[in-house]
Amino acid sequence: MQDIFKNIPHPVVIGVSGGVDSMVLLHLAMQQIPRHVIIVAHFDHGLRGDASDGDRIFVENFCRENNLIFESESQKIDEIANSQKMSIEAAARKYRYQFFAKIYQKYDANALCTAHHADDRIESAMFNLIRGTKFGGLTTLKKENFWEIEGQKMHIFRPLLSFTKSEIVAFAKEKNICFREDATNDDTELQRNFLRHEILPKFEQINPEYRRVITNFLEYVSEHKSVQDEEISWWLDAQNSRFKEILQKKFPENPREFSIFSLKDFLNQSEFFQKNIIAYIFEIANYGTIGLSDAIISEILRFLKEGKNSFGMRKIKNLELERRGNWIFWK
Repeated sequence: MQDIFKNIPHPVVIGVSGGVDSMVLLHLAMQQIPRHVIIVAHFDHGLRGDASDGDRIFVENFCRENNLIFESESQKIDEIANSQKMSIEAAARKYRYQFFAKIYQKYDANALCTAHHADDRIESAMFNLIRGTKFGGLTTLKKENFWEIEGQKMHIFRPLLSFTKSEIVAFAKEKNICFREDATNDDTELQRNFLRHEILPKFEQINPEYRRVITNFLEYVSEHKSVQDEEISWWLDAQNSRFKEILQKKFPENPREFSIFSLKDFLNQSEFFQKNIIAYIFEIANYGTIGLSDAIISEILRFLKEGKNSFGMRKIKNLELERRGNWIFWK
């Protein structure tokens, strides 16, 4: 784990929950880069009652004792998820990263680091695969990528992605790193925990090297998706550039709020490429592919193909679409 912050620019926002993974990440940051360029960001999802308060107090006290900048925010994610008809996982992810984006902007940061590790990557991929996903659901966790949230572009790093959970726990014990235990991690009533504790250990019985095998496969898929995303991004950028005057007339006060593409040009693409365009813009609007399914893609395709001379609006989770004749506006 030496030099994992070597190529990460400063200032850096580090997401710290207080658990073993994020406390190890913070420990390594303190050892490898100046403390004044570290901003600790703690998001309280409000899901664990007094334990959530204890996590925040633990991280805040640690930062005070070690002269680290500390920022926190609390939300009632269960209430938000219910009111917005989202899963708790999707709501937690959305509001957590919105918080990170605010802190990133506040401190003019150059990087955001999260403590995802190799087991997280495999669990996320397998969980999404079981629920039904496209390439995006298999490649959500990368060592490095760029996201834009609420207009704030962020350079995201996951320095621990090459290390397993057991390696991280062993390192914490070796270095006497203090951390908070989350009792809900052992609750197999939660689907992700059931996968972690009941299903994945069976893989190890078949192949003790399953982590390496699956990780290699995910890297392969990630390379393919990167090429695909570049092609889609180029197509969408070209559409925005070509039809920017129409966009400015439609939204004169804030033309950048929406993007545009021609329905005729869209329908001239192969159905495979059309579906991937939809998956791509869904992923942008929703900070990931959680909730994306073949049914949703088919629903959006039907909406787009209802008629070049018709008008309509559709919102799929956070993706907003407006069809005006030949023009499709989206954000």
